[in-house]
Amino acid sequence: MIEFIDNLLQIVFVAACLSVMYWIIRRQQRTIDALNDRLMARDYREYKAMQTTIVEPQEQLRKPKSWYDDPTVEEVN
Repeated sequence: MIEFIDNLLQIVFVAACLSVMYWIIRRQQRTIDALNDRLMARDYREYKAMQTTIVEPQEQLRKPKSWYDDPTVEEVN
C-alpha cells in the first residue's frame, strides 16, 4: 500500500512539474513572438497595424416590438 501511494505521489509530482514547464515555455514563446513581430516591422506604425483589434458590432439594446420600432424597415410613403 505504501508503494502505491509513493508511486502515485511521484506521478502527481511529475505531472505538476510538466504543467509548470509547459506554462513557462508558452509564456516565453508568446514573448518571443511579440518581440519578433516588433523586430520585423519597418516602423512603429506598421507594428501597431499588425496588432489587430477585434471590434465587436454594436447590438441593439432591445428587440423592436413592431415594424414601427424597427430601424431596419424603410418607410413607404
